[in-house]
Amino acid sequence: MREKAIPSADAYQPYLVVSRQDREGKDGKPFLALVLRGADLADIEAKVWSSEADCFPLFMAGRVVEASCKPNEYQGRMSLVVKAARPSRLGPEAFARRTHLDVDALWDGLAARIDAMTEPLTQHVCRKIMGRPDFAQAFKRAPAASKVHNNWVGGLIEHVHSLCALADGVIAHYQALYDLPVSKDKVLFGLIFHDAGKTREYDVDAPGFPPTPFGRFVPHIVMGPAWVYQASASFPGREAMPGFELEVAHLMHILAAHHGKEEWGSPVKPASLEAVIVHHLDNLDAKVLHAREYVLGKEGDTAGFSERSWVEGTAFYQPGDRPGP
Repeated sequence: MREKAIPSADAYQPYLVVSRQDREGKDGKPFLALVLRGADLADIEAKVWSSEADCFPLFMAGRVVEASCKPNEYQGRMSLVVKAARPSRLGPEAFARRTHLDVDALWDGLAARIDAMTEPLTQHVCRKIMGRPDFAQAFKRAPAASKVHNNWVGGLIEHVHSLCALADGVIAHYQALYDLPVSKDKVLFGLIFHDAGKTREYDVDAPGFPPTPFGRFVPHIVMGPAWVYQASASFPGREAMPGFELEVAHLMHILAAHHGKEEWGSPVKPASLEAVIVHHLDNLDAKVLHAREYVLGKEGDTAGFSERSWVEGTAFYQPGDRPGP
C-alpha cells in the first residue's frame, strides 16, 4: 500500500501545482486553495494564507515550486499549509502520472471494435471522429478527468478500455436474460466517445491538465454531440436512410446524457436503454477508480481506513493482507 509522504515542517520539497483557486476568507483576506503533487506523485490539498501573500505569484497551475509546508488534519483529511516557497529548477514532466497499460494496443483494440460494428451510421460517425487531425495522439495522452479518477497520462483510453470490457458482459447478460432490445454498437460508441471532447477541453501535454481556452467555451459534453452532428453530415446513405435524423439525434443524446443528471452537468437525462447503460457503466468505473485511489494511498486518522473522500463524503476501508480465503 502506497503511503503518502507528509513532509516535516520547514523542509523544502518540490511540488507541482496541479490547480489553484483564489479565494477570500471570512475575514475578507485572500488565500490560495491548491492541489499540489509531490515527488511520490500523490496529490494533496494545500492552503497559502494571506500572511504568506508574497508567495502567491509562485503558485501557478502547471508550475513546479519548492515549498516548506506544515501538515494539517481536519475532519479526517490531511492537507498542507504553505509556510514559505521558492522557485524550482525542476520541470513539470517529472510529476506526470501515467497509465501502466500499452496505449497503442488499447487504441488498436478500440479500432477493432469499431471495425466490427454492423450499423453503418454508427460506424461512420466513429471513424470520422477517430480520424480527426491529431485525435489519436491526444486520445492516448488525455486523462479521463482532471481530479476524480484516471487523472493521469493515458487515463482516458484506459477508462474507455475498461468500460468496453464491462459492456461486453453487461449487454450479454441482459440480452440473454431479458432479450433486451439494445444496440451494442451504440453502447460502444457512447463508451468510446463520451469523454472524447476532453482531448480539446484539457491541455493534455500539461501534467495538471488545465483547461484550454477552447475548453472553457465548449466543454466535452457539448463538444461530443457537435462532433456527431458534423460527422453524420458526410454519411453517404443519409438521404436514403429511414429515420436518419432521429438516429443522429440518438447518438448525440447518448453523449449529452452520459453524466446522467442535470446537477452533474448533463443537459438531458438518459432517455434510451443505450444511454442508461453508458451513464451507469461510466459512473461505476469512475467510482471504483476513485475509491481505489483512497484504498491504496490515502491513509486517514482511523487505523485501516483512508482519509475522507471529498467526492463521496466518506472514508474507505483499507484491508491490507486479508487472513484466510
